[in-house]
Amino acid sequence: MKSNSLLSTQRLALILSLTATPCILAQDNFLQNIYEDTDYRQRGLFEGLASDDADADEKGGEGEKFTDLIHFSLAGGIRYNDNIYLSESDEEDDFIFTVSPTLSIISGREGTAQNTYSFSYTPSFLFYADHSSEDTIDHRASFRFTKQLPKSKIAFDLDFTDTEGSDRHVSGSVGRTRLYGALHYNYLMTGKTRLDLMATTDLNDFNSAGYNDQDNYGLRASVLYQWTGKLAIGPSFGYRHTSVDVGQDQNAYDFGLKADYIATGKTILTGTLGYNVRTFDGSGAASDEGSMAWSIGARYAATGKTSLRATFFREPKVSYNFTSSGYMATGISLSASHRYSERVNFFGLISYENDDYYGTGVGGSTHESDYVTATLGGKYRMQNGLTVGANMTYRTKDSDFGYDEFDNFSCGINASYNFW
Repeated sequence: MKSNSLLSTQRLALILSLTATPCILAQDNFLQNIYEDTDYRQRGLFEGLASDDADADEKGGEGEKFTDLIHFSLAGGIRYNDNIYLSESDEEDDFIFTVSPTLSIISGREGTAQNTYSFSYTPSFLFYADHSSEDTIDHRASFRFTKQLPKSKIAFDLDFTDTEGSDRHVSGSVGRTRLYGALHYNYLMTGKTRLDLMATTDLNDFNSAGYNDQDNYGLRASVLYQWTGKLAIGPSFGYRHTSVDVGQDQNAYDFGLKADYIATGKTILTGTLGYNVRTFDGSGAASDEGSMAWSIGARYAATGKTSLRATFFREPKVSYNFTSSGYMATGISLSASHRYSERVNFFGLISYENDDYYGTGVGGSTHESDYVTATLGGKYRMQNGLTVGANMTYRTKDSDFGYDEFDNFSCGINASYNFW
């Protein structure tokens, strides 16, 4: 592997995940752990993108049977929720039982072959003890493909979700279908300069009355220059178009800087900082708006067993429950994980988000909402391969809108087993 190459595969995956975290944390139905185990030995920021054998035949697959690529697991759990509709008053509680089988196909770990791919599908069967009308089947499917070339890397992600459940923006049960796609291209222009391109699409369909379907399309281009062995920085430009069924479409432009910084062998930071301009199209559209925006992620390996993560974000979004409205989401999330032993792990998370609403047209809403979430849990892996866990979560919402505040506590136990 060349020492002047731009970014290791693992490090690039971590940086992409840290940057994307704020968007994921903002979606109640799409919370997931996207961080990967990462080698924190001190190496160059730009190591690994260019490889002497990147154009060679795929490695690690010789003699591998197709059945070795297929994996099946089964997870189940029981969860108590004291406010299943996130209502401000007349809360209703229930016990929810979940059964989730997962079928996945994985060709190999990224970096071990020129081309890698993975696919997974999980149907989740939810059964309510007292509210059987809320019984549902959620669906989640994902696909990822990567291709490593001598001076570049291409990655394509496609995620599909079809869920039914509570929504933090308004009380009640909401059905939502989401299709998200992303294409990443990283190109080593010189030994110290890298071009990053990303195109995304995010399509959201709601089957509940009063919600506004929206389609999002985004582009981002950045050029990073390795100033030192620890810092890479350069200009970044982003564009995002959001079209809605009712109200005004929104165009968001941002100009600023993108940076990757490895402070020590244990610490990595990455993110963008710039100025965002929003324009609105449609009948009765409001005047343009502008403000600072940022998306910053950090990870610190405190010890060989403990890691800490932080995300800071400020980004504009179009509301799907208030017509002719958008909001600036500003927040912070702190999480920690600790491997107590080879079989026992603990984790925790606390996050805060402020949504400052603005009108995109006549009749738009102008108010603020604050969200706080705290989660604590752990898991234990038995000798027979069965993993059991428990966790609890507290959420609260304060708003000056007048009627959509809530407090919510839930706790549960779960188990999972990988059959092959």
